[in-house]
Amino acid sequence: MRVQAFILAALIGACSSTGSKGQSELADLTGEIDKLSKDLTAGKADIQKALAEHDAIVGNTDGNFVGHYKKFSSAIETVEKDRKGISERIEKVKAAAEPYFSRWRDENSKITDPGLRDRDSKNMANSRARYDEIFKAGDAAKAAYEPLMKTLKDHRQFWSNNLNAESAAQMKADSEKLGKDADALYGLIDKVVDTARKYNESVAMRVKPPPPAEPAKEPAKQ
Repeated sequence: MRVQAFILAALIGACSSTGSKGQSELADLTGEIDKLSKDLTAGKADIQKALAEHDAIVGNTDGNFVGHYKKFSSAIETVEKDRKGISERIEKVKAAAEPYFSRWRDENSKITDPGLRDRDSKNMANSRARYDEIFKAGDAAKAAYEPLMKTLKDHRQFWSNNLNAESAAQMKADSEKLGKDADALYGLIDKVVDTARKYNESVAMRVKPPPPAEPAKEPAKQ
């Protein structure tokens, strides 16, 4: 009996220290969302590196076409790897969200007070809407990756057998379009990161407490 009592006490203590299953699932979800933001930020930086090497070729900054081409080609491979990693991360976020929102829906029905249950339903709908905004922006960013990667790979292929001052200069107009496409993708990436940040802040379970209220000032003596 003593052993059983000890085990029961340990289980109760574990539950009270770790919080509810829903809170644990929310922590997993926000953790994956935070990782998605970091992946996107790193991916943006890698695109910028690829374009910097592309511009160095087009602008003939130092005459080292081969050196910049090697870096440009390597950077494209990194961006491609980033793109696949971001897609995989998005799937992980979705996988973390499904059990969380499913559990919330199921447990909402356990609230006996109608007013409180309705309030919880509204909170759930609001949280879900904020979460869905992440994927609306994410889908747009994923779509914007496609034409950019296609152009980068085409330019790499164009220079693969004919890289010199003339062929580099021929890509100036194409380079301007590439820059515009990249700027559009940067904006979409920034939107995903900002939306993800706002969602995580809205559901945060650990926040900085508000400052203590200042004591009321006594009225000035006349």
